[in-house]
Amino acid sequence: MEQKTLEQWARVFVEMLQEFENELAERNTAYFNGDTPGMLDYLLWPWAERAGVIKLMRGKLPLKDTDIPLLRKWRKVMQGYPSCAELISPIKMHLKEYRGKQTGLLYFMKHN
Repeated sequence: MEQKTLEQWARVFVEMLQEFENELAERNTAYFNGDTPGMLDYLLWPWAERAGVIKLMRGKLPLKDTDIPLLRKWRKVMQGYPSCAELISPIKMHLKEYRGKQTGLLYFMKHN
């Protein structure tokens, strides 16, 4: 399996998220729903919350200021939104969960 550099991972990451960036640009709002979060915002939030796992596993992605700026701003405003802020979990917990899923440990723990 080919090993990617952090720069290559950053490009892949940005390319995958560009559609969401374009949608925020088209809507010209802080949230996908408009002035307040809606269903899409809440569905995307858990993935955005866990994005820090990448840094812990691979290192900090070398994103430019021009890479997905609206989506990064969206992540910050969502993080501060009361219903999200109350439920934020430490990123190390998400990393532990991810690694457990990789090894099958969570499956084992649930079924024994």
